[in-house]
Amino acid sequence: MASHVANMRGLLAGLDEAEQTQLFDLLGKLFAGLPPAGR
Repeated sequence: MASHVANMRGLLAGLDEAEQTQLFDLLGKLFAGLPPAGR
């Protein structure tokens, strides 16, 4: 999981602010549609 987070950080470093905003919006929508994990 830690390596996955590192990969995400590397990906985010290559995006500009608007792209990051769009990505987080998309991720938020995806995670909103999933059942909460382990809660």
